[in-house]
Amino acid sequence: MNVTCIDAPPGIDEVQLAKLDPAPSDKIRTPRVSASPVAFECVVHTSLSFGPYQVMIVGRIVQAHVSQTCVLDAEACSIDTPP
Repeated sequence: MNVTCIDAPPGIDEVQLAKLDPAPSDKIRTPRVSASPVAFECVVHTSLSFGPYQVMIVGRIVQAHVSQTCVLDAEACSIDTPP
């Protein structure tokens, strides 16, 4: 996360810089990280500015991807969330 959140100049691919493998998303254009056990595809609902460099973005999840290694009980939609 630290590498991908740098203030990189235009044209720099933070995903490539962090050596992450992207995977296509189903409902949005932006790729997700393929190695992530859980990934959410989100669209922006609103953003709230609290001052310089302080913004909270509120999104709506339109698709969730969960690795089978995290599923405890698919029928009950129970997912393992270790600390």
